[in-house]
Amino acid sequence: IWLMTLGALTMLVAELVALRQEDMRRMLAYSSLGQVGLIALALGFGSEATTAGALFHRLNHSLVKLLLFLLAAILLRRFLSLKLADLQGAARAMPLATGLFVLGALAVLGLPPLAGFASKLWILKGFAESGMMWPIALILLAALIEAAYYFRWIKALYDFTPATPAGQPVAGRAYLPLVLLAGLLVLLGVAPFLIEDWLVQAA
Repeated sequence: IWLMTLGALTMLVAELVALRQEDMRRMLAYSSLGQVGLIALALGFGSEATTAGALFHRLNHSLVKLLLFLLAAILLRRFLSLKLADLQGAARAMPLATGLFVLGALAVLGLPPLAGFASKLWILKGFAESGMMWPIALILLAALIEAAYYFRWIKALYDFTPATPAGQPVAGRAYLPLVLLAGLLVLLGVAPFLIEDWLVQAA
């Protein structure tokens, strides 16, 4: 009970604080805390389904936040700032980077066919099968808050006014690990059965 309570509080508080951030790194950091809260909430319940889903979500979250923080580093190199106001229209100068940011954001939100959808659905099904409705309501509320601030950043990146790059160009090879991470997020989303047995055994 105490672990579920701490997880729920961490998830909601972190998501609300992330909603107010004007710096991408701080937004991603608080978003990460929110996901850790979700994982703690699911682990605290202790059923096989929620535990397996939490383990899967840990893997997915590691991949997606690695992708998003590396993208933040690339944007910082190009624009010398990660402030929301300074990245307005960044998609004009860096379409691949901003496209990968959108994919990562959708994975965090848990939209299909990305990996975050499979792990969040597993957790929600675990709670539903046990008749626990309040964690489901909190997880869905947190997802709405996530959607609010991630789409706020996406809207800014695709603003009509193009941002002026002040830093150095980014070599094409820098995107290779990012594309690999994005591919893994899609693969685990469409084929979660590849690791399902391992997760169930671990749970």
